[in-house]
Amino acid sequence: MTITEVSNGVYQVVMRDRHGRLVELTDDDLELATAKAQGDAFLIEKQISSNWNRFLFELSGLLLQDLPAKNIYHEMHFGSWVIEWNKMRLVYDGRDSWLTLQQADNDIWDDKIVITKDNLTLESLLNFIKKLRQ
Repeated sequence: MTITEVSNGVYQVVMRDRHGRLVELTDDDLELATAKAQGDAFLIEKQISSNWNRFLFELSGLLLQDLPAKNIYHEMHFGSWVIEWNKMRLVYDGRDSWLTLQQADNDIWDDKIVITKDNLTLESLLNFIKKLRQ
């Protein structure tokens, strides 16, 4: 990501992936422009990624890298994965493309929030991560 002040108080945020795909946004609110560019890049990746499940797993792990969470990726199970921390876990069903936040109660996992790939945004993923940290 590169950020350039193109005019007094106006910023251009540019994100380019390894394939040369580009997200570009110009705004006078740098924080908003950065968040919007990241969200747009996430949506583009969701639409065109040939390995979306792995991308989502690695991004979630990166967002939780400061926690000693248990991370398991199941390549042979449609790219399903689990990230578990402190009686909470994110579960991605690679076959049906559902992301679920679950909480353990007496060793029984209860679904708290379920979202489909079609409805998943960077903002909703960040909300899942925030709840997992609680």
